[in-house]
Formats: sequence, structure tokens, C-alpha cells
Amino acid sequence: MSSPFNPYAPRDQSAVEVIAYVRRAIDEMTRSNPIQSAVVSSGLIKWIGNYTNSGNPDKINFLWIGEFLPGDPDMGGRPQRGFSLVRDDSRGGVSAIAMYDPTPDAANSGLRQVLIVTSGDTKRMFEESRDGGQRYPEESQWMGPIGDSAQIWPGTPNAGFSTLWEGRANIVGNKLRYRMFAYNDPGVSSESRMRVSLDSGDVSGTTHTLGVGAQTVFDSEVDVSAGRGTTVSFRWEARCTAGGGGANKARASVVSARCYTP
Repeated sequence: MSSPFNPYAPRDQSAVEVIAYVRRAIDEMTRSNPIQSAVVSSGLIKWIGNYTNSGNPDKINFLWIGEFLPGDPDMGGRPQRGFSLVRDDSRGGVSAIAMYDPTPDAANSGLRQVLIVTSGDTKRMFEESRDGGQRYPEESQWMGPIGDSAQIWPGTPNAGFSTLWEGRANIVGNKLRYRMFAYNDPGVSSESRMRVSLDSGDVSGTTHTLGVGAQTVFDSEVDVSAGRGTTVSFRWEARCTAGGGGANKARASVVSARCYTP
């Protein structure tokens, strides 16, 4: 004689109940963590991308969230917590946005995480200061006169290129665009140019020619893509091709200068 069914008594689950429970558990986990192709290792969530690293068969880590090095000196060197978002594309993963401290304990200041935004061609677009605010790109700096006399229109009587104006350019784009007003004293003809001192070497734009006693506005640009993400010196230079010497000079005045990508 069998005993009556007691729903409160412990019993083994049937195969159907086990399958139903597993399905419910998987569904709940999927709903709470919908990221597919993600792994968790030592406190670091890695979302695996669709493309591989350059020269490497492994797929890129599209997103990192959690603990990673360099370590946090305030926590005894344990991994810091932050995130890194990488572009999931065939170039092998270019950093897009990250928040972490790349130099923890710099100047004994402990962990100071910053936000870093990088362009798709690997050049930085923005970096937060360790003390708050914006570290890069910096505010543009104007050009100052470097002529041989303290005049509004600095000039040079020399036959070789001399600096009339100088400034610091924040290379946030691929072009340094300028507009300069040039003037030659009576009897003077000249050549002038914009020269930019990049880490890879100096680059110059168009060499502009101006006739005897003439004046005009030069509106042109210099390709500074090789210096993206740096701050460099740039100079307006001029030289006399005829009639220089004494008080007669090739002169110039700045109208504007900016760095951008067309």
C-alpha cells in the first residue's frame, strides 16, 4: 500500500523538473547579464570582439571592466578598477575610451584615474588632468612678435629666413591653417613661410612670394598630421629677396592661426 503524496516532504526532483530548473536559471542569468562571448577572470570582465588583434589570431577584448594593472598604490599595489573600450574592427583594436590611471603614484599622488578619448587613427583627442579639468587638447596660444624691433609690424632686413612671429600649436587636427598679412617696405621684395617644428622634423608650408613694396594676405595651411597629439612650436619666417638692409624690411602681422581637420 502506498503512502499518500505529501507535497511538503523532501523528495528527489524528476528529470523534467531538473531540466526546467536549469532552463529557468539560464534564462535568469541571461536576463541579468545579456553580454554574450564574455568571460570573467580574476575580477576582470572581458567582452570578446568579432575581430582579431593585428598579427595575432586571438580576438580583441572589446571591453574590459574590473581590475587590472598598473596597481593601486593606495591599496598596496593591488590591481586598480576601471574600464577600457576598444573599437571592434579589422584594424586590430584601437582604444576609444578608457578610465584608469596609467601612471599611479606619479609624484607620490596615489591613484588618480583619468578619462582618455582616442581617435580611430590612434591619436588622442582628449585627456583629463590628474588634478581635474582638461589636460589635452590645451587651449590655443597666440603668436608673439620676434622681429628685430619692438614694432606692431615686426620685420627683417636679412637675406636669410628670420622668425617674425612664434607660437605654440596644439596639434589636435591634421592641418595648421593660417592667415597672415604681409607687407614690404619700399624697394623690398620677399619670401615668407610657416614652419612647424614636429618631433619627427620640421615641416613648412607654401613659400609665399611678395613683390617690391607690395602687401597682401596669405591664407594657406601646413600638413601637421605627423604631429597629432603633441604641442609644438610654429614660426612665421620671412626673408628679403631684394632691397633689404637698414630700415627697409619684409614685414608681417598675424590675422589668425588654428589647428583642425577639414
